[in-house]
Amino acid sequence: MNVTEQRENALRAELFALSRDIAWTHQEIFRHQTMLRTQLANLRSEQLSQRIPKQELFLASAKVTERILRDLGTRLEDLKDKRSSKAKEFVKIKASRETLERMRQEAQIEHTRQELRTEQKMFDERAQIAFARGQKQAARSL
Repeated sequence: MNVTEQRENALRAELFALSRDIAWTHQEIFRHQTMLRTQLANLRSEQLSQRIPKQELFLASAKVTERILRDLGTRLEDLKDKRSSKAKEFVKIKASRETLERMRQEAQIEHTRQELRTEQKMFDERAQIAFARGQKQAARSL
């Protein structure tokens, strides 16, 4: 059972790490999207003569940012898939551990009941022997 608990704790830690990575990836996506929006807003506010050279630079950097966003999106989907499969495995392990604990408790209860039955049987046998001896002695004294 200790192994099951250790596996459950390990999966819990893996789920936590995956969730942290997902949150970080969301932040990175948001950061890059915000950066693009800010740059675009800045370009809109520029005069046409100053905007053209900056727009060329923006379009070149936008391609790189687009690739980064696509990679981050792929990474995000992979992390979500991993988290989903780990969550399913965690649920199975936890259910297995809970079942084992319940079975162990039931076995302990049954063992205790069996011990009580055995003790009661021994007391009954001793009482019968004592009664029989008492009857035998009473018969001798008559």
